[in-house]
Order: sequence, then C-alpha cells, then structure tokens
Amino acid sequence: NIISKFYWAYFLQPIIFLKTSAIVPAAPHLIPKQINRSYLAKKIYFINGLIDLKDLKNKFTQESNLNINLKKIGKYICISSAILKHKGIIEFIHIFNSYIKFYNPKIKLIILGDGPNLNDCKLICNKLSISWSNNLLNNKNKKTSIFFLGYKKNPLEFIKNSKVFIFPSFDEGLSNQLLEAILCNVPIIATNCPGNKFIVDNIKESDSKNTPPIKLLPPLSSKSSKKIWLQVIDNFINGNIIFKNKGREKIVYKFSLEENSKKWINLTECLLKEK
Repeated sequence: NIISKFYWAYFLQPIIFLKTSAIVPAAPHLIPKQINRSYLAKKIYFINGLIDLKDLKNKFTQESNLNINLKKIGKYICISSAILKHKGIIEFIHIFNSYIKFYNPKIKLIILGDGPNLNDCKLICNKLSISWSNNLLNNKNKKTSIFFLGYKKNPLEFIKNSKVFIFPSFDEGLSNQLLEAILCNVPIIATNCPGNKFIVDNIKESDSKNTPPIKLLPPLSSKSSKKIWLQVIDNFINGNIIFKNKGREKIVYKFSLEENSKKWINLTECLLKEK
C-alpha cells in the first residue's frame, strides 16, 4: 500500500495532471495542495456529482412487500455502503454492540452492500456474540440484531423506513449514499471527513434555515468519539426527529446528472474549441 500510494502521488498523478487539459475532482479536497498552489490550478474545474435524480425519485416512490417485513423487525438503523476497510463499518458494529447492551436491546441494524470486508464484519459479530442473519424473512428475526442484506438495486426503500442512517466512513470523495439518505428524509449521522463536510456545507449555503438533521461526528477511532456517537444515536432514535423540509430534492439537485451534465458539455465544447 505504501509503495502504490507513493507511486501514484509522486509519479503517476503529476504526469497525468501535466498531460491533461482539464482536472475535474468530485470535491475540492481531492486535489492535492501542491497542485492548487501551482500553475496547474488553472486546469481545475469544479463540477458536482452525477447522480440520476429522476431514477432516485422513482425508487423513492416505489412500493413493495418489503415494508411489511421491515415493520415486523421494528425500529432499525441503516447503513448503505461498499464493505471496505475505510468505510468504518467494523468500527460501527462495536458501537452498535455497546448501544444494544446499554441503551436499547430491541433496535436492529440493517447493512446494505457487499465487499471484501463483509466476512470480517460477520466474524466480529460472532466474536461479540451479536446474532446476525442474511435474510429478513428468517423466523428467528426477533433475536437477530444485525441483518447483512448485500447489494440492493433500490436501497432507498430500506433507508427511508429507517430511524437513523449511519455513514461511518473514515474517508470520502463525494458520497452518493449520503445524498440518497438526504432525499429519503431521515436523520443522518456521518463522520466529519472532508467529502461529507463538503456536501453539508453546500446544503447550508443553499438553504441554511432548512438544513436536514445531519450530525457530523469525529471518526470512530477513540473512546471519546465512541461516547459521542452513542449519545447522538440515542438522541436521534428517541427524539422523533423529522425533516419536514419539502425542498430536499432541490438540495440533492445540485449534485444531479440533470444539473451537472450541462457543465460537462460546456467544458468539453470549450476544450474542443481550444484544440
């Protein structure tokens, strides 16, 4: 990992930036400081993400028999993410274990997604004696605390019915999952990493009065941060927080394909004219 990072940062990336006509990062923090301070800064164009808002709205309004099964398991927390080391999911399972032990044993955790660290998550559950299942229809669901449901084409039907959406990633560029949760009208607890902060800051700039209930917390890497997470989770679950702002589509629109494809077309046209 160290060799590959060094090779990318000090050899490949500089060559790519020198050869290219335009640099378009998903978020400002993804451009190294030395690039921002050099003449290469003239090549940088900021264009927000390319999520398909029409598709998301269709998924949000879709109804299915899933709601019946979700009601049966009661209140639950939701994570939707690739299961990778830097996503902080293993660390959150430890937090969840403390929560069901000391706060609320009935709350459930639904984890949507797949990845190389999925089996590690299950092993941690076994080590902590947390009951888990891959199936919502399992007859033993009353005793099951965590559900690993894998990749879902429509994660929104799980997210919009959750009590809290959790996003514990240590590092993010620009997260589609976070934008999906904002559209789903649910309280959100996420790490205060640059990518997440970039989205929240953009929301505040566009409509400071109607900022959705998003709490950005320190990464799960210390005892003090774990205490903060437990307190905020409990406040969100028991506080009956509802985001009443009807303009959440407007917030997500800033990061949509519909809005930002125009900027890509303009940029491409300009570059072709220069050539």
